[in-house]
Amino acid sequence: MDKIGVLVPALREKVEELKKAYPDCRFRLTGMHIVAQDEIETVSSDSMILTNVAFLIILAGFVIAFKMWGAPLLAMLCLSGGIIWNFGIAALVIGRLNMMTAMMALILLGLGVDYFVHILSGYTEGRERGFSGEEASVYSMEKVSTGVFVGALTTAIAFYALTMVKMQIFIELGFILGTGILTTMLVSFFLLPAVLAIFPPNGKRVFPPALKILLIILAVLTVLPGLLILVDWINKKFFKGKSGSGSRIFRSWGQIIARRPGRVMISVLVVLAGLGYFIQFNWFDQNLMNIEMKGLESVELQREIVKRYGLTDSAILYTTESLEETQDLHTRLDASRVWSAR
Repeated sequence: MDKIGVLVPALREKVEELKKAYPDCRFRLTGMHIVAQDEIETVSSDSMILTNVAFLIILAGFVIAFKMWGAPLLAMLCLSGGIIWNFGIAALVIGRLNMMTAMMALILLGLGVDYFVHILSGYTEGRERGFSGEEASVYSMEKVSTGVFVGALTTAIAFYALTMVKMQIFIELGFILGTGILTTMLVSFFLLPAVLAIFPPNGKRVFPPALKILLIILAVLTVLPGLLILVDWINKKFFKGKSGSGSRIFRSWGQIIARRPGRVMISVLVVLAGLGYFIQFNWFDQNLMNIEMKGLESVELQREIVKRYGLTDSAILYTTESLEETQDLHTRLDASRVWSAR
């Protein structure tokens, strides 16, 4: 399998030569090695594109939520630094990525950003209290560091638990994601407060016109910024845009729950029971082809071969003690609906 990066491109070059030599014929490639190479190429390209898209969407959400662009941009750059640390550690300890860990950056963007939200929330609160950039950084660490540390540690432990699984792909996934949680947490503790203290944002919660247009486009294309814009509209509509009005919304929601805890609990339990009922309908799909990327020619061709000829490139090898046993096994397998003994 380590040689497919050389084998498959060479095969594809040969197929292109055949297509030119025989233009009336149709040539296509499939099989385990072809599918594996397609998986590697697709995951590599998709991970890069999706990571960049996720970065921009999360940054847009940051900007909308905090109504400033300087501090969120610094936070996202620091988060990227934590992910880079993790890539370096993965290279030193494991020395490679697989199809699951290749998506590490995308996953850590979604998980690690939580720590930066807490740190930045404490920082902006400190600035609103009149603290300097340095004082606001200290205030933020005093207020949220314990919760961030405990949250990161418990999440990392959950991922590290995967290292006890016997499959190497899950061992590597658990180690890389667990370590990534810790590196992003450390960066939020050390790098982000230092950066905010050295380059304190001016605290003006305004949107430049060009940024407004960009955020509107992102809000149309994505859900997260759209939800945050909705919260911002509620702030202005019902709380007249007062400072801390986002907290007022959630405080009001908390008061509703506190006044009617029984009703809320019963409603949640009803939803739990309703969704829990459908758990029994989950089933384990043993056909790995069903989770392959959609639209890949190699995957579609394998399905077409099964439909048209009842054959597959998958094979199982049996060893027997005698020719008679081999013939008997061949007869029984050939008579079955599952196997094709050839």
